[in-house]
Amino acid sequence: MRIRAAAALVLAASVVSVASAQTTPPIPSTAIPPDPRSIVSLLEKDMKWTTDPLGQQQAVLFGDPNKPGPYAVAIKWAPGLFSHPHTHSTDRWAYVAKGTWWVSTSTHRDIATTYPIPQGSFGIDLANKVHWDGAKDEEVVLIVFGIGPIDSKLAEEN
Repeated sequence: MRIRAAAALVLAASVVSVASAQTTPPIPSTAIPPDPRSIVSLLEKDMKWTTDPLGQQQAVLFGDPNKPGPYAVAIKWAPGLFSHPHTHSTDRWAYVAKGTWWVSTSTHRDIATTYPIPQGSFGIDLANKVHWDGAKDEEVVLIVFGIGPIDSKLAEEN
């Protein structure tokens, strides 16, 4: 299950990464829209973004992180935006679709100590392990896949 889920994430993220680097081409008059029973798509313009109190944006791509089962979300950080040290109750697989993702596994929040994970890279937030992350000088977009329900908790900072 883990390998299949990770493979699906990488494939989906690759499509999003390529799509974000391109503009939508004109639709030829001969083009036939795909049957939604065979291919379901979510165009970037149709994504419903929500913003958390820290300013991180999130759009659910499929599933629901709060319910049992697989889910995927796109997470967007504006330049200079970082989370606080926290944990998640389940593993989360992340593909860097845009920008450089800066991460730390410390309970001390010091942006100068974060480590760069460049666009096109893959990472896993392991369950119940402290981490925090964000964007330094450019927008960052992650495609995150997990198995819900997920519970996130702030860690005690030192």
